[in-house]
Amino acid sequence: MRVEQRLMSVSSDDTASSECITDEMLTFVKSRWSCMCGQKRLWLQKLHCSQPGQLGQIGDWLCDAEQRLRSMTLDEDDSPASAMNEIQQQLADILV
Repeated sequence: MRVEQRLMSVSSDDTASSECITDEMLTFVKSRWSCMCGQKRLWLQKLHCSQPGQLGQIGDWLCDAEQRLRSMTLDEDDSPASAMNEIQQQLADILV
């Protein structure tokens, strides 16, 4: 079964027209968006790391911390306290 989302748009003569977005199109847009977000994160990391002196070191640490937190997988069944403990452990590992 193909799921389609209908978007209503108004043309220049104020008549409504509809366009279909297929699952394949939505998957393509999501993958391109994910790729763009990854490129933006890489660009920001390079920007932060290129700061002079300790600012660059702090920027590098922050980018590393964000990457580690982003790669964490938390179960939905975990309690907030256990999730917080896992996050704190990850951040403690970064500090070392």
